[in-house]
Amino acid sequence: LLGKYSFALYKAEAWMTVTRQFCEEVVHGMMAKRLLAGISLMRSSPEHFFVSLIHAHPGFNQTLVPFGLTTVIWEKNVKNNQHPADADRMTNGSYVFFNQIIENPGFFVRKFKVANSP
Repeated sequence: LLGKYSFALYKAEAWMTVTRQFCEEVVHGMMAKRLLAGISLMRSSPEHFFVSLIHAHPGFNQTLVPFGLTTVIWEKNVKNNQHPADADRMTNGSYVFFNQIIENPGFFVRKFKVANSP
């Protein structure tokens, strides 16, 4: 089905900035069509298609920025892993994810349970 192309499925957040050339590749490119055919057989989010194509395409994989401007905290081994954790969760009077937020290169943090959290 995928012919000469071999793909790895990559995961990323839904928000991204792409170039016009990449959009043209998504619409008209043979690699994009083959990846779409292959990924349609999997249970996967649509945003995984775009980042997988960027990683697999030799013309675009060198243009990929490895992080976004947003810090999203995903917890492992939780019942519903579709939604990010609340960044302002506190335990014993301190923020659970404080070090993770400070050490991340993202400028923004998603998601807060309490409006106007400090």
